[in-house]
Formats: sequence, structure tokens, C-alpha cells
Amino acid sequence: MLQSRPRFLMALCLVVGLLAATVPAGALPLVPTEVPWLIKSDNVAWHGNVPVDYAGVGGRVVDHANGGTYFYLNGGRGVTVYDIADPLTPIPVGVLEFASSQGENFVVSEDGTRGVLAADGFLPFLPNYATTGVHVIDFSDPTDPNLIATTNSLVAGRGTGLGTSEHTVMCPDVECMYAYGSSTGNIYDLTDAENGVITVLEKKWNVGIDGTAVGGRHALNRDASGLVIADSKPRVVLAVSSDWHPQASPANPIPLAQGRAADVDAGNVSHNNMRTLAEEWTARDAADPSDAIVTQAVDVIDERSTSLVDERPVLRPGELMIGTSESNINPRCSGSNGGISTWSIANFDQGKDIQQLEYFAPFNGTYVDNGAPAAQWAGCSAHWFDVTDDLYVAAAWYEHGTRFFHIGAETGTIEEVGYFQSVNGISASSYWVTDEVVYTVDGVRGLDILVFDRDADARPSTADLADSWIVTANAAGETFELAQQWRTYCRLAVTD
Repeated sequence: MLQSRPRFLMALCLVVGLLAATVPAGALPLVPTEVPWLIKSDNVAWHGNVPVDYAGVGGRVVDHANGGTYFYLNGGRGVTVYDIADPLTPIPVGVLEFASSQGENFVVSEDGTRGVLAADGFLPFLPNYATTGVHVIDFSDPTDPNLIATTNSLVAGRGTGLGTSEHTVMCPDVECMYAYGSSTGNIYDLTDAENGVITVLEKKWNVGIDGTAVGGRHALNRDASGLVIADSKPRVVLAVSSDWHPQASPANPIPLAQGRAADVDAGNVSHNNMRTLAEEWTARDAADPSDAIVTQAVDVIDERSTSLVDERPVLRPGELMIGTSESNINPRCSGSNGGISTWSIANFDQGKDIQQLEYFAPFNGTYVDNGAPAAQWAGCSAHWFDVTDDLYVAAAWYEHGTRFFHIGAETGTIEEVGYFQSVNGISASSYWVTDEVVYTVDGVRGLDILVFDRDADARPSTADLADSWIVTANAAGETFELAQQWRTYCRLAVTD
């Protein structure tokens, strides 16, 4: 249980953030004097910051079996459970202290009662090197999460062996009775996790159409229809249930289709993906010419986008996939850094290759003219994103903050429509809590609470958007110290 002083300090941190959020800040000038460490477009409101989980990595919006709505935020210190009955006022109600890294793509069962965390031990601070592996967490009572199974013998107290490093995991089933590891290709049987048992199956998930192992693995995503798409080279569409293939199951994934990134994006890591409107998908009839794919010429909306296909397929619901790629620890932005892209997966069920359609890259700064490289350390790269049913994307983009896009449903056009950025932030992941409220988990700031306005009249101009990619170089300075001071008080809530 959280003690009285930490509870008070956590509440104080939220109040500090909310009070600061009442100060108006416009899009231009890009560094508003009232809140000097925030840079944002007029259609994005900063509601506040909860800096308790200051080494934030990821999270999940959870509709729990108990009827409550929560946000599970994972970071360097463990997992914090926030009650988000009021999305603008997340209240911490539980915490699992478990230092690990990196913990990307923390996954949770559909009913919110089980979580699976991967740790690769990559980040250079203790005790992360000792907590590698796959870890299962019981969230039956979200106010009292508990580690119930781990592949790490040292953590489990049964020996000195460490768990095999996994960068991310994904559950191919709604109950999280199985998990796929990205680094190894392992399939973990978690059906006996309540008794502390995790079994590694002989079969691997990372097998392509030709039966050979696929490399470049970073993550996987299971969509609303139960289909899994792996972020690998090539990206692979996997059947994990008999709904998609008669022999498929979580323990026996079967590849259905695959496809590689275009040359401009080929050097980046395939980071993560989301298939849109998956539950509305219907199969095309291969024997009916009137049901065949039709194409059309498409012009890009944004000058930073590259069209990769001259004649694009006109897509139906469930045939569009959005993906990001990563090129982190890359201080200079270029036209081929990790970006966001759209893909056609039309006729994947017939074995047709999935196809990258359009690629949006960060602004290409220069050392002399605008100093963009000086503002970058982790970034010039997209990271974890989320998408609404009406195809608005909130994407974390390291030092470039949270970026908002609108995606064309039929042809996969990409249009940037807003941004939020802090000069003292490294945004790791963004999540739509409602159709308006976004949580961004930040490696420096913890949790930022944003409100996005879809009104087209409030959207920033093309010039504003271009400037926003390079402005942080001139915004740094004493604002770091100011932000650090109130963040330090909040850390007392987790160290007392």
C-alpha cells in the first residue's frame, strides 16, 4: 500500500502540473514566455504532468475486470497503476517496485488482470543488468500488483542465473497465456504462471513465408481481430488462431504474408505497427473481378512525405496498417531517419505481399542554420504511437515530443496536424485515453496529459509545423533547471 507521505507528494506533483497547465501558451512564438519549457500547436492543450515515473517507458490503458479504468505505466522503477476514471486527473493507486529496462511494449490481458514485462538490461544503471528476462505480473487487484513468475532465477530466488534478454514481448491471446519474445523469437507458455512456471516452447514465432527465420525483430502487435503483425525484416503477418488458419494457435503461429520496407526506410529498425479498423475487415473474393483491388494516383499532402507507390490500392477497412521505424541515438535529422509510414495489407489472406505506401520523415536540420542536431541526443526518430478509429495518430518522437497526424483511410496519405514538445523531454510512447485525451510517457518527464482538438481551423500552418521540428535548439537553458526542481520534489514520493 502507498504510505501517507508518498500519497501526499504524488498528489502535490499533479497539482503543480495542473496549475502550470492553466497558463495559456500559443503556438507562436514557439517558446511561450509563460511556460518556457513547452512548445505546442494551438490545437494541443497541455493539461499537466505527473513526474513520479520519471524514467517512463510505456504503458497501457486498461478496462479492468473490476469495472474500473486504469493506466498501467511502466518505467525504470517498475509499474505504477493510475485510476483514470477522470482522464485529466490520473490518481496513483498501486505500484510494483521492480527496477528493470527497457520494458518497451509492456502488454496486458484484455481484462487487465495480467501483465507481461520484458527486460533486456540495456540501460546503463543498476540493478537493470540483474533483472533481465520475461516477468508475469498479477493485476487482479490493481491496487496491489505482484510479480508471480519470471524466467530470471535470481529474481525468483531459485538460483543465480539471469533471464534471457528480451527487448519486447507481445501476447498473441487475450488472456496473456502465451507471450512472444522479440529478441529471441521464443514462444513463452504462461499457462502455469500462477504457480511460478514459465515454459519456453521448442517452436519459434519468427518464421517467414519461405520457412526461414526473419531478423531485425523489434516488436509485434495483435489487432482487434486477433491477427498478429511482426515488426521485423521483413514484416510478417501471422495467424495465431483457427479464425485465420485451421492449424494456427498461440503456440503454433503460421505466416500468411510478409513485406519489406522501401529503400528510403530500409536502414531503420521496424519499430511497431497498428492495423486500423481490423474488426471491419472482410475478405475479397478472388474469383470475382468486381471485388478486385483498384488503384489510383495519389499526391502527398505533406512535403516531408515520400510517396513510395505511383498507383496506390484503394483500401477497405482493415486493409490499412500504420507503422513506425526507429533510428535513435542519431543526432542529425535527415530524410531517411526513422519515421511513420502507411502500408497496404490488402489480400494478405491470399498471400499477397504487404506494401509500404508512404513514408514521413523528420525535418532535415543543419548544423549551421538552425542547430537542430544540438537539440537531439536520443532522437530524430519516431517511437511508440497509438491511433483512433477515425485515424488520428499520436506518436512519441523522442526530443521532438508528441506528434499528431491524420491518415487517409483509402490511400494512406499522411498529414501532420499538431505537436507538443518540451525542451527537457524524451518522449517514449503516446496513448489515446479518449478521443481527445492523450497520455505521453516520457523518459525524463514521467507522464504528460494532453488534450487534442480535431477542429481543422485550429491546426498549425505548414510553416509552424516545419519550425517546430528545429526550435528546441534555441529553447534550452535555464528552463532545464526550473523543470528539474519541481520534478525532484516528486521523486520523494517513490524514494521515501
